[in-house]
Amino acid sequence: MDLDLKDIKKAQKNASEKALRLNRALGLPYIEANNANLIAVDSEGNKTMIGEARFGLRKVSRRRFKLDGE
Repeated sequence: MDLDLKDIKKAQKNASEKALRLNRALGLPYIEANNANLIAVDSEGNKTMIGEARFGLRKVSRRRFKLDGE
């Protein structure tokens, strides 16, 4: 099965948006990475910086992926 980069990005975006909507509906806090900072967002939308990220951002330049096992 071959996947394009745009398909992977679309699936990732849809999954993250669905998870955020679910967390907000349940009143759960979540953590997001913004630039090099980790930010905690509570159920009311208040943001608090909790520290710096220990990882960097990676840009994906590969356009096609092949999944083994299918």
